[in-house]
Amino acid sequence: MKKICFLFVFFGIFAFANEYQKILKELDIKCNNNEAIACHQLGNLYFYSRGENKNPQKAKMYCKKAQNINQKLCEKNDYMACYNLAMILIDEKIEPNFQKAKEYIDKTCEFKDGLGACYCGFGELHRDGKGVKKDIGLANSYFEKSCDLNFFPACEYLGDYYRDKEQNLEIAKKYYKKSCDLGFESSCE
Repeated sequence: MKKICFLFVFFGIFAFANEYQKILKELDIKCNNNEAIACHQLGNLYFYSRGENKNPQKAKMYCKKAQNINQKLCEKNDYMACYNLAMILIDEKIEPNFQKAKEYIDKTCEFKDGLGACYCGFGELHRDGKGVKKDIGLANSYFEKSCDLNFFPACEYLGDYYRDKEQNLEIAKKYYKKSCDLGFESSCE
């Protein structure tokens, strides 16, 4: 019985390792084709992985590439690229620059379609106290405006807040459902 359990665990780990390497390769191809999201995902995988897959230098390299791609797209008035650029500048994987991040969030506010991203970005700054005074109430106010504009990350953040901080599962489920309905699959679980 112990041998059978060992075999299942061994082959399960082996299968997972092969799948993980396949994902890394696919993301690398997309990143090399200038898909900023793939570069950012690779950066996250290398930053948050454990063991031999953890590589802060590669994480920083891929996040920098995502930053450069988003910079170019933002200059061409792509509000999501401006928002993504702000989130990269807030992140701890590269040198944070909260003032520059705020400037890119401000730029998302210039676009009618970018208001959801704009409010969400300001919510993130105030929630975490990054470059501004930490203020959960103001952060949630921004997240509510953003969620009302159907920007699903803000709905997810509100779901997390009500689940974890307020321990109000009824309200949390409402926000998770909206996030799920807007296409954010991790909220659907």
